[in-house]
Amino acid sequence: MCARGTPLRAGELILTGALGPMQALAPGDTVSASFGELGDLLVVDHYGTQRNVTSQRSVKSRRGVPLPDQEWPLNILCRV
Repeated sequence: MCARGTPLRAGELILTGALGPMQALAPGDTVSASFGELGDLLVVDHYGTQRNVTSQRSVKSRRGVPLPDQEWPLNILCRV
């Protein structure tokens, strides 16, 4: 946030989850989300438990190195 000119101030919170209830995905379900300058995500549930995430923009590592375009497991994307 600081890199984007929005510092975290005393008393402010960062929420790591959703404010609504979780919804189960069925095989074949697709969910997309747009996060402005951060990019867009597309989640496709192929098997009912495995979720693949594809970034509509290039995914970069923590060091800013572009990673190849491919489907990324959700737990990997959360660490990028």
